[in-house]
Amino acid sequence: IGIFEMTPRGLKGVENPSSLLVSSSTSHRYHNSGSGEDETGGASADQRGREGCALAVVMEGSRPLIAEIQALATTNPPAFPPSSSSPTSSSSSGGAYTPVRRVAIGLDYQRMSVVLAILGRHAGLRFSRSDCWVSVIGGLKLSDAPACDLAMAVALASSRSGSPVASDTCFAAEI
Repeated sequence: IGIFEMTPRGLKGVENPSSLLVSSSTSHRYHNSGSGEDETGGASADQRGREGCALAVVMEGSRPLIAEIQALATTNPPAFPPSSSSPTSSSSSGGAYTPVRRVAIGLDYQRMSVVLAILGRHAGLRFSRSDCWVSVIGGLKLSDAPACDLAMAVALASSRSGSPVASDTCFAAEI
């Protein structure tokens, strides 16, 4: 895979394409060789990362790339509250829920569905009443990249739990 940038002098090869495939808050990490610590000696905001974001290491052709996967999982509220007088509601259902929405941009939708099922079964993270969006930053299409399964799972779990993922950690594994 070749990645080029349009400049006033024409096309120019991009030396570090991974810097284009991660969000701006993470990308400077691949340009700087600083200590990564703030003036208080603790982890900088860049190292702490953001919730719902995880870095995946994927192969595109013969080139390894670092791609950022962002996920958002929101709880789908009931369409109407449960009522004891309603013949359609039962005490176990807690009311009727609107259908959930699932969107995968740059990733295979079926893989996302499998990852959600695995997180529910083996990690105890239930997404059955959650709208879920997963996207790859930079417009990269990772439809045939099973190595991004773990990064997708981490991003979804991070979004669900509200815990940020360290931005200096990359994931590469098929689930």
